[in-house]
Amino acid sequence: MIPIIKNYLSTGLYTYSILQYDIYILLKRYYPIVSLKTLGITADGRSIYCLKLGNPKGRKRILIDAGCHGREYMNSMLVMHQLRFFLETYRQDTLKDYEIYIIPMLNPDGVSISQFGAKSIHNLDVRNRVQAILDKNGIHHKYWKSNAMGVDINRNFSTSYWYNFNDTTYEPSYRFFKGYSPTSEVETATLQNVCTSIDGLQTVISYHSSGEEIYFDYGQVGSLMNDTLKILNILQSTTGYSKAESSLKGVGCSDWIVQKLKIPAFTIETGLKDCPLHIDEYAKVWHDNKNVISKLLRII
Repeated sequence: MIPIIKNYLSTGLYTYSILQYDIYILLKRYYPIVSLKTLGITADGRSIYCLKLGNPKGRKRILIDAGCHGREYMNSMLVMHQLRFFLETYRQDTLKDYEIYIIPMLNPDGVSISQFGAKSIHNLDVRNRVQAILDKNGIHHKYWKSNAMGVDINRNFSTSYWYNFNDTTYEPSYRFFKGYSPTSEVETATLQNVCTSIDGLQTVISYHSSGEEIYFDYGQVGSLMNDTLKILNILQSTTGYSKAESSLKGVGCSDWIVQKLKIPAFTIETGLKDCPLHIDEYAKVWHDNKNVISKLLRII
């Protein structure tokens, strides 16, 4: 059993420290095929990592991100497992035209809060803010979605709809607060910056939970929708997930990708039960998604 799975199954939590260990193991075994870059530093001082593999001279690039919402940390382990599985099974010529970027844990502060509560936050002011939000809402820390500043990252992207988007939450919270301004959070800015900096970016896959469905329709039309549907068909046949309803005036990552970069973007919702997903769901989540990277390279 590979370390990534063993660590997760033994604790029930895929933590930031386990992520760091797994990155270390991957780099030790696969560098320079795999390289690492720190894209940003969170409010509580954690690094937002990006792993990259493939041919820097390749014409086509894809990006996969996970861990945008704190309580959806199973997806961080999933994408690390996908990467490890791909590295163990791919042929050398597979990546001659491609580079793959993977951001396994976009919101490590939020993940830590969901797993361990306010005590996981090192900065005293930020910790007090988190604890005050938990106390005010009367919830267990495991339900935390936001970052450490109380902003829901997937409602903070600078789409044209942001100013008119009404989520009924007007102050920092454990979920649903879009922030006081678009792209106000380091996590949001980090993802937007890396996406705009990648020449030849073909698509972005964002992993969330739950529902076993794929969001794909963000109002695109014509050739962009045609390209989207080609990739969607592969994602559906690979995962067995259903099509999700349209998102026409959203403020999330995929909304922004389609609107600003004019490329296909997908939000894949893993699992069926409430988040955080129970460890018992992982076997099916892995079965449904283990071949996503290799299948993407065949169609893009």
